[in-house]
Amino acid sequence: MEREGKDTLPDVSHWDAFKDWVSNNQTKVVVMCLILVLIGGKDGFHALKDNVGVYQGYAPEQPIKFSHKIHAGQNGIDCVYCHHSAEKGKTAGIPSVNVCMNCHKAIGEGKTTGTAEIAKIYEAAGYNPDSQEYDKPEKAIKWVKIHNLPDFVYFNHSQHVVVGKQECQTCHGDVENIGYPMRQENDLTMGWCIDCHRTTGVEMADNGYYDKMHAELKEKYAAEGKTTFTVEDIGGLECAKCHY
Repeated sequence: MEREGKDTLPDVSHWDAFKDWVSNNQTKVVVMCLILVLIGGKDGFHALKDNVGVYQGYAPEQPIKFSHKIHAGQNGIDCVYCHHSAEKGKTAGIPSVNVCMNCHKAIGEGKTTGTAEIAKIYEAAGYNPDSQEYDKPEKAIKWVKIHNLPDFVYFNHSQHVVVGKQECQTCHGDVENIGYPMRQENDLTMGWCIDCHRTTGVEMADNGYYDKMHAELKEKYAAEGKTTFTVEDIGGLECAKCHY
């Protein structure tokens, strides 16, 4: 350019050029920033809405490597043998060491862990396998709870297991094929529960709990010819049923 008698262009950095562009296009910059904020806010909102308090897949380490696959699956032990209060109350209950000892006083070696894990049961029970006596103080096994619903949610196991005749697998997944560690199979969100209440039929036949209600519902829906009902039909979507 000097040969043509023209001045050389000043040496301008990319940063200076960008600042000049921003200064000359302030309206465009403001609009672009607003769009980015809205997109980021939307993604952040959905991330919080969909993930906060959701622990699907949670599988904490436990003090003893207990395998549901071996106990419930291969050995066919009924869930309520260990979780005995599932048929009687709100919670399923964590089995005491005495429940473990009902079997392991005679079974001292596991299929996959040998004697290592069962020795922890003996230690907790205060049991001496050599003398076959309880000669030491009993200690609690500090199991880590896996399925944790929010404090503002009411869920009753007996209502679902006994009255609703639901299998444990409905909520807890294919437990008999889950080894160690046990995990939370479903997300247990409000939407998940509502979907179940909308599609699950209520087993009213030969279920004395529903005799009166079944007769009333058949009368109510007689014009429609409806004789089977879902949990939604009996008020299973009412807020106060789970939140009170």
